[in-house]
Amino acid sequence: TLNLLSTRYIIALACIFFLTTSNGESINIMPDKKNNITTHTKKIVLIGASYAASWNISNIFDFTVINKGVGGEQTHEVQARFKEDVIKISPDKVIIWGFINDIHNSSRDTVDKKLEKSKNNIIKMINAAKNNNIEPILLTEVTIRHSDSLQSNIMNFIGNLFGKTSYQDFVNQKVLETNEWLKQYATTQNITLIDVQPLISDKNNYRAKKYATTDGTHISVIAYEAFTKQTLKQLEGKM
Repeated sequence: TLNLLSTRYIIALACIFFLTTSNGESINIMPDKKNNITTHTKKIVLIGASYAASWNISNIFDFTVINKGVGGEQTHEVQARFKEDVIKISPDKVIIWGFINDIHNSSRDTVDKKLEKSKNNIIKMINAAKNNNIEPILLTEVTIRHSDSLQSNIMNFIGNLFGKTSYQDFVNQKVLETNEWLKQYATTQNITLIDVQPLISDKNNYRAKKYATTDGTHISVIAYEAFTKQTLKQLEGKM
């Protein structure tokens, strides 16, 4: 019996020795509830229309990017799903981008009234984010490019003869005007704004050819690369 107890005692001492580190600190073999909690992954939601949907960016520093872009949407449609696609996810930040479809879906006579509603939709999204402790980040809209087709060039030439602004000029004028409002609003509200429009525009504020897809409307891969680079540059140290 004594030998059996001695053997058990020696085994117990060996186990205690085995479960200590070289500096004498005990190894915690019991579950550590604090350490076993899943680490919170920091998140940024990117919300908007097709421009946002096509931005292939998976992370910004150590923030995971959740893309909630939906092609063809106007700002009232983006705002309508903001609660579901942003608030319920509870991200740390949200990037709100785009209003160009509001222009595309307006006539020259109704566009100004439409854009006042667009601004209100953007403000609603910003306020909803702030009220839920989500930091809003804004991006400027980007201008479109003239079509390179012969037919389009002829139509633009004829339009200029009669003093009529081309469709591309009409859209770009409204983009630039609304961008100015967006920049002023961001400044007064102390909101981070990333001005991507100048990154891909030529001296006339049209989208440069290399930054446009063949339809002149959507964004090329190298344009998105420029957006990503600028985003990282501006958000460095703020994340």
